[in-house]
Amino acid sequence: RPRRGASASGRGGPGIRVACVMDIGAPQAKHGFTHRQMLSALQAACARRGWSLLTVDNTHQTEEKVVGRIHAQKAVAVILDSDSAKMIRLLKDTGLPTVLMDSWVWDSWVDSVMQDGQMGGMQAVEYLVSRGHRRIAWFGNLSGTDHSVDRLSGVVAGLNMQGLELPQAYRVHAEEGKQKPLALELLSRRNRPRGVIALWQEYALSVKKAADELGLVLGRDLDLVGWSMEENYQSEYCAAFKDEVPPAVTWSMKSMAETALSRLAERLQRPDLPALRLKIPTRLTFAE
Repeated sequence: RPRRGASASGRGGPGIRVACVMDIGAPQAKHGFTHRQMLSALQAACARRGWSLLTVDNTHQTEEKVVGRIHAQKAVAVILDSDSAKMIRLLKDTGLPTVLMDSWVWDSWVDSVMQDGQMGGMQAVEYLVSRGHRRIAWFGNLSGTDHSVDRLSGVVAGLNMQGLELPQAYRVHAEEGKQKPLALELLSRRNRPRGVIALWQEYALSVKKAADELGLVLGRDLDLVGWSMEENYQSEYCAAFKDEVPPAVTWSMKSMAETALSRLAERLQRPDLPALRLKIPTRLTFAE
């Protein structure tokens, strides 16, 4: 302003239009609650800032079409719930500030906010060892996805810190929808594990059902650690396990949404900032 000096206006003030890209119409019904919680948390966090949140369905859409829809809605920033390398590359080419939420692509060099699965894995190990267990098994996904790598790395590191290892025989990979037979096989072994870490709710529930079928009682014959979002711990996790609720590693979707938008605000103000991987802390939660 001539003869009046200058003031910082920034690009992160009220009126920002943020596009949230996710598989809203995906057939995996089990992810429906997570997506609803994510959208609700993002809407609330945007409202507190005076921002607008626009949803873009990524289901069965080409990456080019999704990016075109983002531009058509005049969004100036993106929250992306996807691990598509092509999508990330296209968004980087457009220059739109982007934050991956609940996902991480290690070589993308894009800001990412996700659960601290490594911390959760270490917390699970610490609990089981405190219960006197040395034969501890991992029951989950070993497909190399961001969440599985993060959580398994915490389990391996946690065991190593306790002077223990995770033998190949106790490292059980189960495809989604095929957990029950493998859980039965694991718990039927002569040297079955006394502690099981299953850091997905459906995997932990499969272990519980297998234990019931074999006449094993949680807390007496077997200790189990599961996984849950804080927002659905009571309504989904505790309700699923009913009378025998194992402890769960929990994390907050509200904290994740707030952190993602805070990073997006920084990115809007400073496009030259280096990419960061931000991890939402976890804690071990016990049913009351």
